[in-house]
Amino acid sequence: MLERVLGSTMAFFDTTPIGRIVNRFSKDIDEVDIMIPTHIKDLLNSLFSVLGTLFVICYASPVIIVFVVPMIFVFIFVQSSYLAASRRADNSKSEKIMFDLIVFLGIDVQAAEEDGERDPLPGE
Repeated sequence: MLERVLGSTMAFFDTTPIGRIVNRFSKDIDEVDIMIPTHIKDLLNSLFSVLGTLFVICYASPVIIVFVVPMIFVFIFVQSSYLAASRRADNSKSEKIMFDLIVFLGIDVQAAEEDGERDPLPGE
């Protein structure tokens, strides 16, 4: 947002009161200041709940450690693989797939409209 405001024309600054611009930035900073501590608290709460549960289970039944430790490594591997694949798909193919889907559906809609056909609406 800062880049867009700084890149604005002089006409924008002539027509927009400076108070409105400052208010917009202060509102965004206030939302960030409120949201970050809340998210950190939620993250730490969940982390300590999981670690506490695992500690109690491992203390009550030490045999379970044989299963928990490998599962942690499996989880880390699956998570890293998923994130890498997700980033690749998000950057390259998702936009192309969505565009191709829209074009494909648009052609079908045009063909149906030219033939005078249309899908009935529910309740008709």
